[in-house]
Amino acid sequence: MQFDLTSEEACSFAMGFFRFSLIEVPMRLVRFSHSAAGEAGRLGRFWMHASDIAALLAQPGTGRDLIGRVSDRWAICDDWGDKAVLWTLTIPPVARILAAIGKAHFQPTISPKTLEQQRDRNAWNALSCPVYWLPTGGASYAGGGLQYIVPVRTTDGALNRGIDALIGPPLSTDKVATNLGLFLGT
Repeated sequence: MQFDLTSEEACSFAMGFFRFSLIEVPMRLVRFSHSAAGEAGRLGRFWMHASDIAALLAQPGTGRDLIGRVSDRWAICDDWGDKAVLWTLTIPPVARILAAIGKAHFQPTISPKTLEQQRDRNAWNALSCPVYWLPTGGASYAGGGLQYIVPVRTTDGALNRGIDALIGPPLSTDKVATNLGLFLGT
């Protein structure tokens, strides 16, 4: 199994610092995906520790509030999707998974690629945008949350069936925000 980071993945870490680590203890990781991605949303390589999300869920608010906190802490650009679906990756005691781990680098609220596309069109067309808010231009998300890049897909795109089998069914971010038991599995 090939597991290297792409240049974009390496740059997603604060100051480019990360380390490859072997996860050999029971752990639950979480990722958010765009609702239109369907089952493909589970196959992303960016994950965060479930306890960090549980701490955010302990704060009052709605699903939209949770998404805002997650976006800021893990610097997830608004145009990368609505973050309406939550996936869990439960690593059992017998598993050994290699991951790249480090703090998330700050990101603009709208990715440079999308801003460039919008500049090329000279106007924001809300109908063609996958999200329902307008770009703010200079605003950024702070980052700083611990992120895990897990090879659900190898660098060359092949599915890692062993890791894929550890990913649970999709959960609605709105429902999880109002019912912590769904997230905790209780």
